[in-house]
Amino acid sequence: MNKFILRWVILVVTMLATSCSSTSFGPKNGTTTAALPRSKFTASNWMKLDTKVKLQVMKEVIALAKKDNVIIRFLPEYYVKEVDSTIENAIRNNDTRGLNMSVGIMIHTIAAMDGDWDNGESKFEHAQKWLGPEFLQLLRKESPKKYEMLFSERTTGTDIWKHLGYSTNRVVYYDLASVNYASKDIIKVWVKTEYIDKTEGIEDLKKAGLYKPEHENYGHELYLYELNCSKIVFAIRTDYTYRVDGTLIDTYDFPRILKAIPPNSVVEMLFKVLCPTSGQLRGADTGSWEEKNKTKD
Repeated sequence: MNKFILRWVILVVTMLATSCSSTSFGPKNGTTTAALPRSKFTASNWMKLDTKVKLQVMKEVIALAKKDNVIIRFLPEYYVKEVDSTIENAIRNNDTRGLNMSVGIMIHTIAAMDGDWDNGESKFEHAQKWLGPEFLQLLRKESPKKYEMLFSERTTGTDIWKHLGYSTNRVVYYDLASVNYASKDIIKVWVKTEYIDKTEGIEDLKKAGLYKPEHENYGHELYLYELNCSKIVFAIRTDYTYRVDGTLIDTYDFPRILKAIPPNSVVEMLFKVLCPTSGQLRGADTGSWEEKNKTKD
């Protein structure tokens, strides 16, 4: 890393560390602060960084969380894109408040909304620790649906990946905690696949012309699926390929091209588990979509 990037990273991470600390946002001497939590490093400052610096900053932020026993599962590349997308939306809507928001709050809110941590705490304990009580009350008031999603308890126990089935030399899992109801009909969910026979899987990659030497250390893949339950179509939005040690081999972002559901496929399994039937959501012990989303943001 060159000295210029290193100086940026040290500066930004120091500001983010301050903004994300529980002592900064939590109760002080039994009282709460009157002002909303704010970082010195805001969304507008983040947009001034180039992609290389953003990525390094995100790596440091995730490392800081790990030191506090908060394990963030997805890679820095994912969070850079998510923060960029959130800020770009604020720009489109001329949202001054959003552009003044702490990037630290954004990162941990995104992680929380994805159910993307594991430190033995409940969602509420985690969010209160990282976001602070003032921000939680604001979230509850302005985005009740998101607040409800954030604090609904997991049904998968400590293992976040729920077994879905098998598909052509792959065992398939989905993350029930990551299920995101973008609308009544649109569901987004993270799926993980692992080879049953790795040697056979690598041979298949070679036949398809997709093989890279890094695949010898193949561990698993993560896919972000978008399902349209009413039209019975789907799209794969993102694909991450990881080594056994958890480092990234490849990442792809796909255009939003909706396709029909192939029979006996991973997607068909997802539809059977997640899409509403007779007003009830199969695969979960919660109520129907309508019951879960009475109040819109």
